[in-house]
Amino acid sequence: MQPTKQLPDEYQEIYSLDLSKNIRAQLILNGVALILMLVFGWFFAGISLILTPGTWPNNLANMLGTSNLVIILAALLLMPVLHEAAHGLFFWLFTRQRVKFGFKLGYAYAAAPEWYLPRKQYLVVACAPITILSFIGVALMPIMPVFAFPGLLLFLSFNAGGSVGDMFVAWKITQYHSNVLINDQGDSFIIYGKSSGEKKQFEAR
Repeated sequence: MQPTKQLPDEYQEIYSLDLSKNIRAQLILNGVALILMLVFGWFFAGISLILTPGTWPNNLANMLGTSNLVIILAALLLMPVLHEAAHGLFFWLFTRQRVKFGFKLGYAYAAAPEWYLPRKQYLVVACAPITILSFIGVALMPIMPVFAFPGLLLFLSFNAGGSVGDMFVAWKITQYHSNVLINDQGDSFIIYGKSSGEKKQFEAR
């Protein structure tokens, strides 16, 4: 299947989630994201110890210096930009049309609201930030200057933790048949399928 702007007649909505209306879902996802940031922070710090074993013991004081504050702030500001850019890159590669970007309190987004994407392609879009940015960050560890290490680790842990919504979406669409189509509005995503027997599983609260 290929991305399409025209939903086939035999398709109907079988699941939707609208974060702009579901504050409870926002709070849950953000809470899980904070926990995962700590977990991934420990994970990436462990990887850095393996790839650069002398960095932490010999340069810990330099890493914690106040001069690194600018780099840390830059990493935190850059993370959502690159995260959504990774989504946007693959939206563009699949649709060849301009991607919609936005930011609201609690989350940022990239979207292709006019398009319906097949499951495999949407999985690539959803998983792009955590896979590509994590790979690049880990690859940079052996050549990263010591003073930039805190910023890199924060970037990686915040990006991975901030992917909790992406991972939820990826998990959700794998629960349905491979022929489903997904429409991403930024605030919300909707799954469409052929089966008339499947009921809508979400109700905004």
